[in-house]
Amino acid sequence: MALLAKADPRATFDDRSRLLNSLADIEPTTPYPVAAEKLEKLELTDTILKVKADYHMRCLTELTRDYQESSLDKILRLADDLSDDDLQSLIGVLQKCHSLTKRVSHLH
Repeated sequence: MALLAKADPRATFDDRSRLLNSLADIEPTTPYPVAAEKLEKLELTDTILKVKADYHMRCLTELTRDYQESSLDKILRLADDLSDDDLQSLIGVLQKCHSLTKRVSHLH
């Protein structure tokens, strides 16, 4: 629980509990000893990394929405510091986002 709280400080105790219960396939009627055993067997490394990445993405999205001009400038400066491989990966992601945006805009 503490690692999940650290990965996403905005998540409530209930949010973290629901996530763990979902991952461990625990129902409200699951007996406590069975639930405890299922929780102990969980490997949470990938989940914690994903929760942390999602949290940071939401923060970045909020910042860029609230401070568009300065955020774009900082993203460009960050891109200048990337290795060639990382820069190519970023360009690929941006192109996918751009293409998705074009597809979605045609739906409206």
